[in-house]
Amino acid sequence: MAKFNIRLIEKGKTWTAEITRKISARKTSVTKRKTRFASEKDANDWAQAELLALSDKVSKRRRAVKIEKEQAAKEAKEKQEQLEKEQKA
Repeated sequence: MAKFNIRLIEKGKTWTAEITRKISARKTSVTKRKTRFASEKDANDWAQAELLALSDKVSKRRRAVKIEKEQAAKEAKEKQEQLEKEQKA
């Protein structure tokens, strides 16, 4: 099951679209919500577009964190090598 899902709710004559996030096996949280769509199709189209944008944002953030961690590890390794070099001298 995906971490993010779409939920469409009919309230009277209007539709609400929600993007939900799976927190645990029993808990979900609403990440984004928009109300008062005239049709289910409109609500679904909005939710699909927002879900795509959200997944792009999350993947970019994860890539940035990964690059940052790799850079920090590289700097730590270089610093350690420099200290070892100084101790030998």
